[in-house]
Amino acid sequence: MIPCGNSHLISDFTWTGWDYLGEAGVGRVHYDLEGPSFYIQITYPWLTAWVGDNDIIGNRKPVSYYREIVFGLRKMPYIAVQRPEPYSRKATLSSWGWSDSISSWSWKGHEGQPIKVKVYADAEEVELLVNGKSVGKAVAGEANRFKAEFDTVYEAGEVTAVAYVGGRIRPDETPFGKRCRCTESKCRPDEHCRIGHRSGLRDDQLGGRARESVQHRRPEGCGQG
Repeated sequence: MIPCGNSHLISDFTWTGWDYLGEAGVGRVHYDLEGPSFYIQITYPWLTAWVGDNDIIGNRKPVSYYREIVFGLRKMPYIAVQRPEPYSRKATLSSWGWSDSISSWSWKGHEGQPIKVKVYADAEEVELLVNGKSVGKAVAGEANRFKAEFDTVYEAGEVTAVAYVGGRIRPDETPFGKRCRCTESKCRPDEHCRIGHRSGLRDDQLGGRARESVQHRRPEGCGQG
């Protein structure tokens, strides 16, 4: 948030915008690491650095949406689900790493098992619902580095995040209604939501894909004198 608090700065720098071949695994997540790791790279079968806002074939990764929210370019919450297998293991990130989370609610074989859900949002609070039942609310926005984290139990269906400001659901600003859903098959991250301030993922097989409706616009108050 340094650029937003200093009007003489017009942008920020990130490493990297796109994942790349080489420096294999420098951004990977280490689990149950004992002591410091001086060998941040790793051998085959790792090929890419495992960094970047886009993966090696150009798909946007959760960190890309997080940056959009931080810089005021996106009002819609973004749901990132941590892979359930390492739920109880301690994760260690390198300086280039990011959470091992993806935009998916399709975890066949993990029904009834604990799972972490992270919601990126600029709203003051976020409520998480699984199949319409509230898991709870958590602080988000700048006060919590624009992240809300929830522990829940996986069950097939739909997970939804709802943004709150001043204790009330923030009103929608788009004409697409109050819900968005994803199919289990090919739910591209940049197509996974279609409303302004409520977003969701679903594991069904409906076939059609939702469209993202949020328009990128210049952040209000960011970098302005």
